[in-house]
This record gives sequence, C-alpha cells and structure tokens, in this order.
Amino acid sequence: MFEEAAVLESLERLVEAWNDGDAAAYAGLFVEDADYITWSGQNMTGRAAIEAVHRDLFAGPARGSRLAIRDTPRIRFLTSDVAVVVTSGGGDRDSVITLTAVRQGKGWRFGSFQKTLRTPVPGVAS
Repeated sequence: MFEEAAVLESLERLVEAWNDGDAAAYAGLFVEDADYITWSGQNMTGRAAIEAVHRDLFAGPARGSRLAIRDTPRIRFLTSDVAVVVTSGGGDRDSVITLTAVRQGKGWRFGSFQKTLRTPVPGVAS
C-alpha cells in the first residue's frame, strides 16, 4: 500500500525539527546509515553524524534559520516501502531537496537527503 500522506507527515516533521533547531529530532527522522549531502557538498553518513553536524549548525551559523517547503512535494514510490521525494525548499535559500523515504516498522524515515541551491543557467528557462 502506498502511503503518500505518511511520507508527507515525515517531511513535515523534518521541517518542524529544523525550524525548532532540534538536532536530535531532526536526525531521528533518518535511518541509522543515512547519507546526507548539504547544499555546499558536505557529505555525512549515519544518523549520529547528521545529529552532530546539525547540533553545531543550530547553535551557530544556522541558528534561527527556517526551512520551508514551497511547492507540493512530488512523491514517486519505487516499491511500497521506498519512495523518492522531490520538493522545493524555500526559507533562507531557494533550493531543490531530494530525499529517499524508507518505511521502517509503522513509520517512514529518510535514507538519503540532498539539498541543491537553485542557480539560474544562462539562456535556459526555468
């Protein structure tokens, strides 16, 4: 059974944890061995690394920053337990966010995350 609403709920919880500056809650929405790539290309592997980096971010350069989902996320189920989520991130930086959602038990967590800043390409309509 495809659970689009449940995947969206996990995405909403991710945004809420970011906006609350809660590194533990944020990282808790990822699988134990998740891959996480920031807009600047920093690559983290594992929930513990995601939490540690975000704890420092939320205490320093990203303190008070806001993550927002501007558009309706596109969700494509690869299987009934795995979905690709693509959405536009607003907030402080205009970006595209791509996540892999994985069903674990009764809920959904993210196995991968990549945020890419939007950069206009000269001569190409967006």
